[in-house]
Amino acid sequence: MLPAVIDPGVDGLSLHALSNSDAVALHALVQRNRRHLTAYGDYAEEVARDVEQTAAWLESVQVAGMTYGLNWRGELIGLVGLTPVDPPRYGCGYWIDESHAGRGLTRAGLSALVAAAKQSLGATDVYAGVTRGNLASVGVLRSLGFELAEEFPTYERFHLRLAGHPDPRPRIFVATADDVAFQQLASAFIDWPKPSELFDEYRRRQASGDALVLIACAESEVAGYCLVEWTSSYPPFASAGVPEIIDLNVLPAQRGLGAGRRLLAEAELRASTRSDTVGLRVGLYADYGVAQQMYVRAGFVPDGRGVSVNGQPVPPGAVIRLDDEPVLALTRCVKGRF
Repeated sequence: MLPAVIDPGVDGLSLHALSNSDAVALHALVQRNRRHLTAYGDYAEEVARDVEQTAAWLESVQVAGMTYGLNWRGELIGLVGLTPVDPPRYGCGYWIDESHAGRGLTRAGLSALVAAAKQSLGATDVYAGVTRGNLASVGVLRSLGFELAEEFPTYERFHLRLAGHPDPRPRIFVATADDVAFQQLASAFIDWPKPSELFDEYRRRQASGDALVLIACAESEVAGYCLVEWTSSYPPFASAGVPEIIDLNVLPAQRGLGAGRRLLAEAELRASTRSDTVGLRVGLYADYGVAQQMYVRAGFVPDGRGVSVNGQPVPPGAVIRLDDEPVLALTRCVKGRF
């Protein structure tokens, strides 16, 4: 069983297993956060409960002992909990009072609960579902090592495989490219129409601060890369200060492992340090079909300016060659990610 009290190691923060004696405090907390809870989740049932119904719910979850109050200096400020999906695999859920969001308390509480589940329950995997657009929640999960596992129309499922139970698939990790990585990129993409001079140029651009180059690896093998261009060559992005993700490529042998999604997510996170919006452009013909689907599933939407060629809009009635030059610009709001 899980312990009744869990110490996250943060001064003033603690987790305690909830019971029906917490009904009044929990009901008041939910009511204070009605707007916050319903913005990115299905909390209608929780919001509708009165104190007695809240007590009854707490009594039901008390049996399992997997739902914890997040307490800050003695005050209930949120919830974290586990659901036995298929032990030793568990689902997790969490939320925090809006006034305490962004302080790292949710991350600390969830991290402590996952560690306790591994130690006390022998948990091997933890899953979490996040409503599309809830970037703050995605940030919490990614900071703990969760990876995107599945995408659905209204939400995304994230997965954390706990240490000691290795995933048989190669692990994808993303990092800023260094000198060695640039050499590896040039070798890995030698059979592509990507001359080594291109990666030399990318290295210079990163050194000058014009762009950031991210590399994805499957264990020790290069899987792909992309750039975050701080000042876009696309005039509407440049004038609005929107960073652009460009030249995202994954080697065919490394596809299907999530390298493209990881690169995209990391690029969005890096871009969010400078702008509330990030952009990209994608080609129109079938070879770009997988990329188009990935961007739409990730929440990118057209910028409303139609097709462009070399940064200029294509006027109505124009005849264009459908090669790599005609593109559609897409954007996504990344405000709130951390």
